[in-house]
Amino acid sequence: MNIRKIIATLLPIIVIMFFLVIMLSPFLFKGNKVAQQIELLTADISKEDWPSANKNYTVLEQEWYKTIQRIQFGENRDDLNELTRNIVRLKGLIKSEDKNNALSELIEAEFRWNSIGV
Repeated sequence: MNIRKIIATLLPIIVIMFFLVIMLSPFLFKGNKVAQQIELLTADISKEDWPSANKNYTVLEQEWYKTIQRIQFGENRDDLNELTRNIVRLKGLIKSEDKNNALSELIEAEFRWNSIGV
């Protein structure tokens, strides 16, 4: 009888805590690697160092897709899709060596990144 009461009390608490962790996952598991790569890319594009920008773009893309896996359940899907679009557009801008538009895209991506998990 005591075990039933303990289970009846603990089970809802455990379930609520589980869902709380899922809903806070963007805040808890976001990490800093994407922000660091955005900063590196901004510096590369500002200096017009396109080979380095290509290399850092590849790292940014890999880090972003790793991060999506950790935060996708707790964040608005539209926000994730918009940041993904920013990153994909950036690839074309780096290939075409379009400094002004690439910097604009990076600033928008940084804004979206900072708004995730808030």
